[in-house]
Amino acid sequence: MCEGSLLNIGTKKGKKLLAFCNAADTLQRNNLTLRISFDEGLSWKANILIDRTDNKRNDYTAYSDLVLINKSNIGVLYEKDNYKTIVFTQLQFSRRQPDVICQSLSHYFLNTNIFYRF
Repeated sequence: MCEGSLLNIGTKKGKKLLAFCNAADTLQRNNLTLRISFDEGLSWKANILIDRTDNKRNDYTAYSDLVLINKSNIGVLYEKDNYKTIVFTQLQFSRRQPDVICQSLSHYFLNTNIFYRF
């Protein structure tokens, strides 16, 4: 799909570290994926699936945005459930091991004016 977020998250060995997040399904807004590049976008060695569904009738994950929380934590804000829910999730990544990305630290959901944490 067409929307994605790109964020410069620092440098390593003189090269920019980049984070990119988008709905990585080719047919609908689904399979929200975070990728990290350690070589200024030439390759994306670190990938993590943030959210997805097997329901093919509606868009599940939609527009997303990224924020660098600190040197090893990225926040992802995105829409899900056919635009009914806003989710913020915080993930941790390793600058030393590009193939070891992310453990989910927390999820926050906003739905119909109710804010709760899992």
